[in-house]
Amino acid sequence: MSLPFILCAIALLLFSVWLFKGVIETNSFYKLLMNASGPVMENDLSFDNGLHLENVAPTPEETDKTLESEDEKIVSPELLPLFKYGQRWGTFNLDKYEYYGRPIYNCDNPNVFGYGVGRALYGMLPGQGQNIVLCGHCVNSFIYLEMLEIGDIIKIKTVYGVYEYEVVKTVVFEPDDTRYVLAQYDEEMLTCYTCYPYLTTMPRTKRYAVISKKISGPDYRYNSSTGRWHLVGESE
Repeated sequence: MSLPFILCAIALLLFSVWLFKGVIETNSFYKLLMNASGPVMENDLSFDNGLHLENVAPTPEETDKTLESEDEKIVSPELLPLFKYGQRWGTFNLDKYEYYGRPIYNCDNPNVFGYGVGRALYGMLPGQGQNIVLCGHCVNSFIYLEMLEIGDIIKIKTVYGVYEYEVVKTVVFEPDDTRYVLAQYDEEMLTCYTCYPYLTTMPRTKRYAVISKKISGPDYRYNSSTGRWHLVGESE
């Protein structure tokens, strides 16, 4: 008589395990609530190759001290700083959301997305006059990204200056579509992208990008004789 009940109990247990492991645990909202930072964007293009620059990069303590300061009057050094792999080099801010700021790290490894924004190493840094590519979780650092409109301002504070970018375009694309993350421009642009759609309990199979153009911030130019980026107006 009890066999049907035992079988039902086993079936219910197996279903509960499947539901948790296959649906709930993999959902980004669950990851955010549990402070998990799994590779939600694991299918995205990545050339994260573990670049190390310990001998020339500023120490993390020096970087954090500058970025945590409320003072935005940063004196730009003659040479563009070099950063260690995974080191924080900037803060991501949106003028629309007062006091909103997320740390930016020098890698696009999914492990950093639970803490802040990652910079894709196939992109450039602010001030280098080309495409900068930032990525992050849509339920974490880029939770407001979808709310931005044409003309809105994105501000990036770095240890070598403060940069502002004006939103010029938003786009939804497939994870294997590289037109936006590998785009080449005649002026400095900022591409911020995340998983899409935002409000769903299903896997996010698309990507959402906000593309902006630089409107302020110091410029650097590459000097082939020194192999470094020099502040425009200084040694070039």
